[in-house]
Amino acid sequence: MTYSIKHNPKAHRDLVEIDAYFSQFYASTSRKFFVEYYKILDLISFSPWFRKWDDYPNYRVANVRRYLVFFTVDDDAKTVTIHRILHGMRNFRQNKDIEVMEEQAAYGQPKI
Repeated sequence: MTYSIKHNPKAHRDLVEIDAYFSQFYASTSRKFFVEYYKILDLISFSPWFRKWDDYPNYRVANVRRYLVFFTVDDDAKTVTIHRILHGMRNFRQNKDIEVMEEQAAYGQPKI
């Protein structure tokens, strides 16, 4: 059984920013990234049991080139939610990207 994939608004903005960044160089660079990204999404939808993020075990992570795709899995609804797509060299702790997602999830606020 496959899982449905949904992107929250922040993840969608991350993808728009990645596209804009890669499009500065060559159109093919952006296209190559998205081909790899959708291949990973296919794998996640078939089997979402990628490694857990050590600091935040609620999140699983997949790699696409130098980017990390953070997602959660809802087994009951058979849904995977993509929360963020961030460059692997980014300082997650200093920018508090993941902490903000955790706080919003804890208080039942939309994950943006």
